[in-house]
Amino acid sequence: DLKVEVYGPIVLHHPVFQGCHQVAPNAIKKILRKGVTEVTLKSGQELRAIYEEKATTSKKHAHRCEVKRLLFVIFGTLEYHCDDSEDHEAKVVQGEWALEGALWLE
Repeated sequence: DLKVEVYGPIVLHHPVFQGCHQVAPNAIKKILRKGVTEVTLKSGQELRAIYEEKATTSKKHAHRCEVKRLLFVIFGTLEYHCDDSEDHEAKVVQGEWALEGALWLE
């Protein structure tokens, strides 16, 4: 299966998927086949499909982000931030992942 061959080595860098693969190799294949979607971005292009902004009653943050997907960076660098503040940005480079909270939170 092409997705398993292409994305398996990338996804298996993540400790959760490494553990899953050791315990149930067929489960990881199913995750790769059904749960992986490739997204290509141009330089400067925003990817908003990975989170939803939610209104909040917090005075400190008028909005909060609800992350929907874990991201793996295959080529280039991804810069992301949840609000317009430059103080809350992160850069993720090739081979790293971002937004891991999508694995743990609903």
